[in-house]
Amino acid sequence: MPAEPADGTPTPDELSGLLYSLADPGVSALAKGGLVEGGIGAGEAIYADRAFKNANRDGFLPLAFTVSNVKSTGPGLAAAAVTITGPKTQAYTTNINFVDQDGWKISKASAISLIQAASGKSGR
Repeated sequence: MPAEPADGTPTPDELSGLLYSLADPGVSALAKGGLVEGGIGAGEAIYADRAFKNANRDGFLPLAFTVSNVKSTGPGLAAAAVTITGPKTQAYTTNINFVDQDGWKISKASAISLIQAASGKSGR
């Protein structure tokens, strides 16, 4: 059984909830803005919505996330090993970064990587 993260570090369940919400085509772009470091602008929201809706249409969703090895990488920063699988995505593990901005959020760079993975454009 994995050890619980140190105080102040998010739990695997907390982080997987963020990832599932970001990859859910049913969650509005407005709501997704609250999941990403610094929020997302209108253009980014349109791109993300389109990418997830197309990924859903093309059979790349739903994605499944297994979060492990959550660790603090500095004050208000955390990283985790995340294994991502999907109907057309071979399982792979990547590091995803998170920031504490009035609650834990997915780093902007990690959110972009997740959108690419969902749309089948990650090269995996």
